[in-house]
Amino acid sequence: MTTQVKALAAPLLKEAEDGKLYVGKLTGAAHGEVPPYPHASVGDRITFHVVTTSGNTWQDHHVLTAPELGKPITFLIPKDVFEKKLTPEATADLHYIVTRLNQAPEPSPPLRIKLER
Repeated sequence: MTTQVKALAAPLLKEAEDGKLYVGKLTGAAHGEVPPYPHASVGDRITFHVVTTSGNTWQDHHVLTAPELGKPITFLIPKDVFEKKLTPEATADLHYIVTRLNQAPEPSPPLRIKLER
């Protein structure tokens, strides 16, 4: 029996610069991205989560389709998730969970972003 290697990569936040998100520069939603992952299958459910130290949470899900296999999946994260109750030294943790048919959910490593005004 072979050991399964954890293959999920941490998500990306397209607007982040050197680990920081300058919330004041956002003109709309931020773009959370799930990189392509091995053994992706049509019907995989991807749930994207954001939790900030300011007490804000957000999640959304997407079911993978055939044309999306091997491509990054983008989630639009509303600006107010990062902006509401923004405090100095605030951070946001982003991660996603892939749930495949008849398998246990597999979480990605987290991405921590510092939030700046």
